[in-house]
Amino acid sequence: MTSNIPLNSPVFLYGASKKGIEYLPIIQKRYKVIGFLDGNSKKHGTELCGFNISGPHSSQLLNKSSIIITSTFEAEISETLESMGIRNFVSVHALPDIERMYLKEKKKSQQKDISKRAATRSPLLVSVGSEGLANRGWLITEQSFLDITQSDDWSACFSPNSIDAIFAEHVWEHMTTTQAKVATKLCFRYLKYGGRLRLAVPDGYHESDSYIERVKPGGYGNGSDDHKVLYNYQSFSSLLEDVGFKVELLEYYDENRNLHTATISENFGAIRRSVYNYPDNHTDKLNYDYSSLIIDAFKCPN
Repeated sequence: MTSNIPLNSPVFLYGASKKGIEYLPIIQKRYKVIGFLDGNSKKHGTELCGFNISGPHSSQLLNKSSIIITSTFEAEISETLESMGIRNFVSVHALPDIERMYLKEKKKSQQKDISKRAATRSPLLVSVGSEGLANRGWLITEQSFLDITQSDDWSACFSPNSIDAIFAEHVWEHMTTTQAKVATKLCFRYLKYGGRLRLAVPDGYHESDSYIERVKPGGYGNGSDDHKVLYNYQSFSSLLEDVGFKVELLEYYDENRNLHTATISENFGAIRRSVYNYPDNHTDKLNYDYSSLIIDAFKCPN
């Protein structure tokens, strides 16, 4: 594997696929693309984006060229090329400038797509940081293109005062208190008046000591190594109220470790890690294995 490809030198892209197409215009800004390579013989002799597709056996084409691997099968392709005695290749991920430009362009494209889709949604329901917990009818966003602490990301996707509801399950605990305040202010800005922000986080007043050990920053639970804050209903309410939200507590333990629950309409986001939805919870209401601190926060006129 080579560690350096001179700028403007001729290259083949190994991977005649969607990913190769996505990288093509970025790579063309730095190198002279002369064709695609692919291990699938059915593609050989055909074209992609106006470029011929050949097999890696075309050594006469490779003598004066380098190969940039754009396929997801990077390890297998590297092994194949090395077994053929070909060394003038590199993974696209090992080219920092190309990778940065690719991610920047991909982010712009994703933001443009979300903005278009948002313009056609009524009501506009947005899930942030909870892509694995999709609610039907919601726009699902990811941190790669909507970092909720970044004003520029919000403005690229949405207009202020345009969103009817925002949903985030177990996201806020992954931010520092400073980041959480910024994200909360931005949610407030982009919600309509009367809009709702539904948040769920681990509950710092939970009755179970083992639960606390699991979810506290640095705890032994899944993802807890990235937790920054363990909220209780008082500290979490204050965070939201300080920004201007009116708070409604839906599920929480108080300072005496007593559980409080309310009827939660799933129209504004179903919280999986809750008293009634968590699959491992006991049927005895007084002995739940897992619950969350759940709050609905409303943007009300002054």
